[in-house]
Amino acid sequence: MTLSFPMKSLLLSSGIQPPIPKLINDMPVYQYAMIIDDDDIALLLAERLICMADFARQSHCFQKAETALKWIEDSMNQISLKPDIILVDLHMKGMDGYTFLKKMDDFFEPGNAPNVYVLSSTIYSDDRRRLKKFSFVKKIIMKPLKIEDL
Repeated sequence: MTLSFPMKSLLLSSGIQPPIPKLINDMPVYQYAMIIDDDDIALLLAERLICMADFARQSHCFQKAETALKWIEDSMNQISLKPDIILVDLHMKGMDGYTFLKKMDDFFEPGNAPNVYVLSSTIYSDDRRRLKKFSFVKKIIMKPLKIEDL
């Protein structure tokens, strides 16, 4: 299931580009963000925060990592759809965040993967150790996501 923030989608589908500054709080504004979480409320919160912060021009939400991975594979030839940043929940039903990251590591060439922010309500030292092997994981964010985390 893919969700999108209605106002931003309406603007983009009508051809109107919302004004987006180059930097927000010294952070780059991304063209395309992908959010993967099996929790509907966490998805809605993340997408609204991304929109409010003008963190990305477009965002897509996925409840299943398998669906998100398939979407990435199918859209790799379309540069405009390649995510610049991915927010992924670590603990999900079905394919979990670790498995998703392993498949991303196999799929992307070194240095070509999107930046990944891992979301979790619990982070143990073993989790941190396992995540360090993925160079594209830039940050671990404790849930719930806050605008300051972006």
